[in-house]
Amino acid sequence: MGSVTGNFHSEAPLSPAVLSAIDTAFKTGWAEPNKASHKAAKARALRDGELEEISKHLGVPNLIPYSDVSIAIQFSILGYLKPEMKFAHSIRDRREVMAIGKSHQNSIAIEIDRAGQITQKPNCDLFAFQVANPETGIVQNQEVASGLLACDATASGARVPLPTNWASAVFEAKSWGGPSGISFLALQNETDWSYPLPHVGVEKSPGNYSLPLLVGAAVALDEFKRDRATKDERLLKLNQLIRKQLSNYNVAAPIGLPHLLTIGFEDVNGELLVSQLNEVGIYAETGSACSADDLRPSRTLAAMGLPNKGNLRITLHDDVSETEVNELVKRI
Repeated sequence: MGSVTGNFHSEAPLSPAVLSAIDTAFKTGWAEPNKASHKAAKARALRDGELEEISKHLGVPNLIPYSDVSIAIQFSILGYLKPEMKFAHSIRDRREVMAIGKSHQNSIAIEIDRAGQITQKPNCDLFAFQVANPETGIVQNQEVASGLLACDATASGARVPLPTNWASAVFEAKSWGGPSGISFLALQNETDWSYPLPHVGVEKSPGNYSLPLLVGAAVALDEFKRDRATKDERLLKLNQLIRKQLSNYNVAAPIGLPHLLTIGFEDVNGELLVSQLNEVGIYAETGSACSADDLRPSRTLAAMGLPNKGNLRITLHDDVSETEVNELVKRI
């Protein structure tokens, strides 16, 4: 294997500050926050303080931690969805959302156009609104959003504000350089949302999240927000550079999030392409952005009229250099 020349994978090593915060939290041995003890009270204070900081950075109230982002996505919808309600989602959405649509008696799937935008303003009671697509980075036009919105902000994270009429929103810590295994459900109005599983208390979450990972997520978000505009301006220029040099290929357009882009290839095996890039120390991804195990053709690229059997998904991290980007283009 050649020397490592660039990580364009969706995940990157955690920063020293984040690793230190997580390590300290694990070594301290934080107790279960919801129990009655002195250590539990300290853990509860830590949890509440970190959630408050994350809420401030994201600009949302009522933040609930989850370990599994797919559960958070489902709860964000099912907590509002009633049998008599009309539910809508786009055809490019997460498989969890598609499954809810198939199981709900009154639901519609909205088409998307070649620019990755939904083609109509849905007439519904609850709309699963993907703020930005995790494969292409394309940001959805918020003018089409109406009614109750269950927002998927796992790709947009702290970069894109939520629509003004959002009801729930799910964030994932790794979108701002935090650890995997910790996500957050924000509720605009807790009284209108109900825990969708059988319960006897006032649960809002299964409760099996890691407090040290929550601490790491808070530290990572604080780091992420520093000089964000300047960092994103640089990433946008690198994104444009890749698109210009690979203009003969099928790069999903337009640019949305500054750090994401996807290329669809004719008659190319995406898994083999990723493997060959790995051999020269370049790490990117193929298949669905929702799951590393899902190597099926991309529904999103197909809906946009782009080749979808072989695709390459590129993530630009804050520390990527122009030299690494040029090497990536050369190797592709």
